[in-house]
Amino acid sequence: MEERRFKNRSEQIEWYAKQRGWGPLTEEDIAALDDAVRMITNLD
Repeated sequence: MEERRFKNRSEQIEWYAKQRGWGPLTEEDIAALDDAVRMITNLD
């Protein structure tokens, strides 16, 4: 499996969504996923 490099978290989320066959994510979806990742990884 190839290693992917992303410029930011939003680009990574959009790539993952395409892999799963999901439609385009809205800004609200991206913000919610960003918050979830921040809570899980304690990046703040």
